[in-house]
Amino acid sequence: MAKITDYTSLKSNFQTYLAYDDMSLMFDTFLGLAEAGFRRDIRIREMEAQLDFAIDSDSTETLPTGFLEIIDIFETGSGGGTLEYLPPQKFYTLKSARGGTGQPCFYTVIGDQLKFAPLVDSVTRAYTMNYFKEFDALTESATTNALLTLAPDVYLCATLLQAQPYLADPQRGSEFESLYQKSIASLHASDSRARHRPRGQMYADGVTADGAFRI
Repeated sequence: MAKITDYTSLKSNFQTYLAYDDMSLMFDTFLGLAEAGFRRDIRIREMEAQLDFAIDSDSTETLPTGFLEIIDIFETGSGGGTLEYLPPQKFYTLKSARGGTGQPCFYTVIGDQLKFAPLVDSVTRAYTMNYFKEFDALTESATTNALLTLAPDVYLCATLLQAQPYLADPQRGSEFESLYQKSIASLHASDSRARHRPRGQMYADGVTADGAFRI
C-alpha cells in the first residue's frame, strides 16, 4: 500500500482495505460523510483561526465561512477586554432590561450572526475573534489539507467506517468504529501535549567575578 499523502493515495488505500473493486464511485460520498464527522469530533490547534472586524451601531457581525465554534472574542485597543457569551434568551432579556448604548460586554450567536450588547455607542469598535474553522474539504482538485498531512490514519479510518452501512457489514463496522475513535483520541492527546508540554528551563550556576551569569 502506498503512503497516504493526498486524495488519490487515500482513495487507493481505501479500496485496498475494503477489498472491493466497485467502490470508487462511492468514495466521494463516504469521504464527505467522514468530513462531516470531523466537524463535530475534532478540535485541535490546526483548526484555530482569527477574524478581525469592526462594528458600529448595528452591533452585528456575520460569522466567517467554515466557522465551527468560538474560542473567545475580545475588543482591541484601549480599554478593551474579553466579552462574555450569553445564550440567546439571557442575551435578549439583558438587552431588553438594560437598553441604551455603550461599550459591549456580551455577545450571542443567532444563526450565522454575532450580536453584541449593549448596542455600540457612537464609536466604531474593533474586535478579534479566535475560533475553530473546519478543514478544507478534499477533492480531486484540492488534493490535501492540514488534517490529512497531520493524521492520515484519521481520514482512512473515517472513510472506511462510513462505508460499512452501505456494505451491510456490522462486524467490520464495529472494528472501524473502534479504530476511528482511537485515532481521534490519539490526535487530541497529541494536541494536548503540544499545547501544555513543559518549556525548557535554564539554571544558572552562579555569578562570576565579572558579574556575568554562566549557564
